[in-house]
Amino acid sequence: MNSICEWLFCLFIIILPFYYDLSLASKTDLSKLLLVNIFVVISLFLWIFTKSKKISIGKIGIILFVFLIITGISTIFSYHRQISLVGTYMRYQGLMTEVFYFVLYLIVLNLIRQERYTLLINSAIIGGIGSSVYGILQAYGKDPIGWEVFSDRVSASFGNPVFLAAYLAMLCPLSFAMFLKDMKKTKWIYAGAFILIFTGLLFTRTRAGIVAFMGGMTMLFLFAGALKTLKDKNVHYLLLCTLGIFILSNFYSKTAIMQRFTAEILHKPKETASLEERFVAPPVGGSGGLRLLMWKGGMDIVKDHPLFGIGPEVLQFLWPRYAPLGYMSKTGQVTGVDRVHNEVVDVAITRGIIGFIAYIFLICFLFLSVIRFKRKEKIVFIGLFCAALAYLIQNQFSFAELVITGYFYIFLGIMDGIKKEQFLLPMKKWFFVPIFLIIAFFSYRVVFLYSADRAYYQGDYKKAIKLNPYERTYYGALAGFYIDRGNYEEAIEVLKDANKNIPDECNFYNIIGVAYQREEAKYGVNRTEDVISAYKKAIELNPYFVDARINLANYYITKGMFQDAANEFKEALKIQPWQEGWIDSLKSIHLTMKSKTAIQDFEEISRLNPDSYEIHKTLSQLYYESGDIDNFIRKCKDAIKANPKDILMRRNLAAIYYQMKDYENAKKELDLLLLISPNDPEANKLLFLLKEEGRY
Repeated sequence: MNSICEWLFCLFIIILPFYYDLSLASKTDLSKLLLVNIFVVISLFLWIFTKSKKISIGKIGIILFVFLIITGISTIFSYHRQISLVGTYMRYQGLMTEVFYFVLYLIVLNLIRQERYTLLINSAIIGGIGSSVYGILQAYGKDPIGWEVFSDRVSASFGNPVFLAAYLAMLCPLSFAMFLKDMKKTKWIYAGAFILIFTGLLFTRTRAGIVAFMGGMTMLFLFAGALKTLKDKNVHYLLLCTLGIFILSNFYSKTAIMQRFTAEILHKPKETASLEERFVAPPVGGSGGLRLLMWKGGMDIVKDHPLFGIGPEVLQFLWPRYAPLGYMSKTGQVTGVDRVHNEVVDVAITRGIIGFIAYIFLICFLFLSVIRFKRKEKIVFIGLFCAALAYLIQNQFSFAELVITGYFYIFLGIMDGIKKEQFLLPMKKWFFVPIFLIIAFFSYRVVFLYSADRAYYQGDYKKAIKLNPYERTYYGALAGFYIDRGNYEEAIEVLKDANKNIPDECNFYNIIGVAYQREEAKYGVNRTEDVISAYKKAIELNPYFVDARINLANYYITKGMFQDAANEFKEALKIQPWQEGWIDSLKSIHLTMKSKTAIQDFEEISRLNPDSYEIHKTLSQLYYESGDIDNFIRKCKDAIKANPKDILMRRNLAAIYYQMKDYENAKKELDLLLLISPNDPEANKLLFLLKEEGRY
């Protein structure tokens, strides 16, 4: 029976990274979840027929079990229990999946013989080789299926380069450790595997993956160096080969990862960028600055939910209330944030301080375990630890996925097995009853999730909702379908049903407002109160939801409620100040009302967004029209500071200085302008005039 389990496990480890279903909208995550579910069920059935009367669990497993219990408690007190149970769409990292992970750990420790652990490791390495080859084929447009295309990065069968990179980064130190362990000629098979997996990692061009690789390999060298296993000249040859590949890869566009690191550090908006592109460039540089803002918002959530957190997978519902204005202004992303791209912060958010302590304790215990381990399998143990460490490192810049987290638990199971320090718990006849009931319930949910997503992908939105009434994507699709066909009442009913199962979803209220508004226009019924109420509810749930604000502002205009419209445009511009159409609308409203507060409104927006060129430009126009020349000059300078390559503001400054007879500053601005645009006709004309008048 053990042999069947072992070979089945090896097959599972190899197939899991490659399996995906093109008939689903969630092609990778949900299909892999189903495969894990099937394997867990089969393994539990096989476990029943083994002669073992005790269940083994190691010290690492006890920590994992405690973390699972904390996840369960967090799910009970979750902001949205159903989502925390199964996970958010296209992620599926809820309590259900955590249970599957822990069962994988138990299977390794209880159904796999220790002498077969190498077989599991080899299976993982084979999977890594296959994924690398698949990714390299994608890079050259040779994907036999061609279901996923990236212009400059590859994802193999993972659906995202980040996940493939994390997977390969885990396997690099493990395959290198097996190379160090093997004293036979077969060691060069591991060397070849390492080189191929590393090459595949380079083709992902993913920074988090490279950092994880470096962290895992550095720790491997530190521990292996203490064992004096790095003195072999063959090791030096392999390291030189690896270094050569890395250096050469940076001269090849498909693998030039260092360009992405330098772009992050030296990030500047391109000179020809649009106003939006210039504005959203984070001041810290690239996506790194945005991550800092996300972590700040995440810590604010922890302060309000300190003990057990908000529950797994529900950040998307609370994020808009805690997101820093800087993040929303820089990205324009007001919905859909379900991770803060740092697992330490994510754990604290979703499982509270208790979960955070368990997570940190696990990391510390793993370090202590590898330091204290003295058995002959030391180098393999180090390799497994470094693979787990690579996983943990990449999760501090990204987030976990089903395959890599499954491998993480499997590797921890092998580590506990090698240590031979398990606790043996008596296994009663009824032991499997509660486990099977739990797994049966989860299997039932997985099958329905799978069927629902297939129905959704095929356009049968009603069936998808019936099978999975807790997925907001399906409701949005059905409501949009009805609205496009003018069936506004049906759309409204669908979204009202959605709000019963998924409360506090801001976009539903926004769509309800759109439906009411179109119904009013089509049938001539008075829906003013309903429209305004729906949009206001969406804004209440998500103060940064600019779509709802703009919809409401435009609706106010149709009703002659200009001051209310101005307020909504002003709030929207605080979030996305680069929107020229909204700026024009706000100016037009003030002109219509003959308002004297236009400058006040735009100055308020400017204080919150000091880097917004368009707001400064608008204020310069308003000050000029009001005859306030000093503030006109101030705003021209602010606009130039926000966009040093701008010509219009320099031209305006030069002209006003000329009118003020400040010829020195006029000449200075013209010289700077002509450095940017040497053939500018107005600048050359004014410069000629200054020269003719003998002003310089």
